[in-house]
Amino acid sequence: MVLTGLLGGAVATAVWAAVPEVMDHPRLVGMGMAILMLGQSVGYSIGPAVFSRLVQTLGWADAGYAWIPLALAAATVGWFVEVR
Repeated sequence: MVLTGLLGGAVATAVWAAVPEVMDHPRLVGMGMAILMLGQSVGYSIGPAVFSRLVQTLGWADAGYAWIPLALAAATVGWFVEVR
């Protein structure tokens, strides 16, 4: 659990720090931060509701397995992001 807390904080920090590196022009950094904040807020709002519904219908283990395709899709998208 301690490692999960440490890694979760590191991922959020790396994502926030990567926005200026990913944007093509410095004037677009604000837009990139806004998109990041929107996606993060939507995830924090919808994620618990969706996961709790999955736990009710599938159980804990299967609800966790249901997120694997989403995690793989996110890792694939992250792999193809071009950083300067």
